[in-house]
Amino acid sequence: MAAKQNVKRRIVDAAWELFYEKGYDDTTVDDIIRLSETSKGSFYYYFSSKDSLLDTLSTILDENY
Repeated sequence: MAAKQNVKRRIVDAAWELFYEKGYDDTTVDDIIRLSETSKGSFYYYFSSKDSLLDTLSTILDENY
């Protein structure tokens, strides 16, 4: 189970970094999977879309700040 959480965490961390650096609109799913060193299948296992990932990031921010 820890390995699965690690993959999801890497995707979330990569998205956070890319959204900060490039902006949401200029970041692609391919950018995220490249930086997170995961597969497109893994991305879509955890998130139905880039918007879904953004919702997760928003929830994390709400919980932590």
